[in-house]
Amino acid sequence: MRSVVASSHSEACLWAAQLVGRAVRDKPACALGLAAGETPRLMYAELVRMHRESGLSFAQATAFALDEYVGVAPADPASFSFFLYRNLLGQVDFAPHNIHLIDALALDVNAECARYERRIAACGGIDLLILGLGQNGHIGFNEPGTSFVQGVHRVGLTQATIAANARHFADPSQVPRFAISLGIRNILEAKKILLLVSGKNKSEALRLALCGSVDPRVPASVLQTHPDVTLVADHEAASLL
Repeated sequence: MRSVVASSHSEACLWAAQLVGRAVRDKPACALGLAAGETPRLMYAELVRMHRESGLSFAQATAFALDEYVGVAPADPASFSFFLYRNLLGQVDFAPHNIHLIDALALDVNAECARYERRIAACGGIDLLILGLGQNGHIGFNEPGTSFVQGVHRVGLTQATIAANARHFADPSQVPRFAISLGIRNILEAKKILLLVSGKNKSEALRLALCGSVDPRVPASVLQTHPDVTLVADHEAASLL
C-alpha cells in the first residue's frame, strides 16, 4: 500500500485529485467508482477545475456510484446521486450513457443489486475505486460484520452510521435505515483503490484498518489484501499510524 500524508484535508484532496486525473489521462476510457460525502467534496471540486482549466476530459470514462440510500429519490439533495451530479458528474463531460447510478426507488431491491452487479461486469470492472472510511471502519456501506465475499447488496445501517449521516437531513428521524452498496467482493475486484481519509475522528478506524488484523469487524482491514491501494490522508487521520 502506498501512502501520502498531507498537512490538511484540502491538501489531501488536491493529492487525490491528481491521482484520479492521472488515471483518467492514462486510460481515457477508464471506469471510476465514486464515493459521495464530505470527505471527497474538495477532490471533486479540484477535478472540475482540472477539467475546465487543464483540459482533463471524462468523455470516454464511465462512472459508477459506490452506494446509495434505499428509498431516497435521486433529486433529493440528501441522496448520493444528487451529490455526485452536483459536485462532479454534472460539472464535467461524462457521456450520460456512461453514468451508472443505483436505483434507490427500485421496487425489487434484490433485482436492482443484481442489475448493478451485471452492469459493472459488462464494463469490465472498475479501474479506480474511490473510498472513504467510516468511524466504525466501514467502506461503502459495508458495516462491521459484512462478509468479505459479499457482492452488491442491501444493507441495514448501524446506529453509528445513521447518527453520523443525520446532519445531511433536515429531520434526523428521516435518515434511511437501509442502503444499497457495492460489497467487499466488488471493492476487492477493483483494479486500483484510492482511500481518502481525513480528520482526527477517523484516526482510530484507520489504525485498525491498516495496522490491525484482517477482520470482518473492521471492514476496511480487507484493503490490506488488495495489491494496489493508495492511501491519501491528512496528518490528523494518520496520527496513529
